[in-house]
Amino acid sequence: MRASTISPADRLPALRAEIARLGLGGLILTTADAFQNEETPAHGRVVEWLTGFTGSLGHVLVTADSAILLVDGRYTIQADREVSGAWQRGHLHDAPLAYWLKVPGTRVGFDPMDWTVRQCARLRQDAPLVDFVDVADPVGPVWSDRPAPPCAPLRPMPEAEAGRS
Repeated sequence: MRASTISPADRLPALRAEIARLGLGGLILTTADAFQNEETPAHGRVVEWLTGFTGSLGHVLVTADSAILLVDGRYTIQADREVSGAWQRGHLHDAPLAYWLKVPGTRVGFDPMDWTVRQCARLRQDAPLVDFVDVADPVGPVWSDRPAPPCAPLRPMPEAEAGRS
């Protein structure tokens, strides 16, 4: 049976245990969701849940011995205020994920639904010695009190909003 809540201090160790259970050397996460929304619904805010960072753009790399949050210049001060000292912080563009992925043969998990095809291709190009492994919803087994995905009915987008039929 799942625990009802994991305290913020226990989230990183719990995720590391899940990474080890999956036989991975690391896991990357992003603030985007499967629809590439900049403002994700509560269910998709995995970076916020894990780190406390509430900005709309950030990437995370978690390994057995490091936890790195990468943000762009807009969020440097905000990340320093919101994220605990357990997290190393870096710049998303000056030292992107591939910069941190230097150990050849490392198996790094990621949820392919949260990354664009272009982002995946770029990561594979920039970190060619890393083995990227698809992991559907990697935080699901750890985030036991996760909000449900939105369940609003679909609606047609009016042509006036879409600009064409």
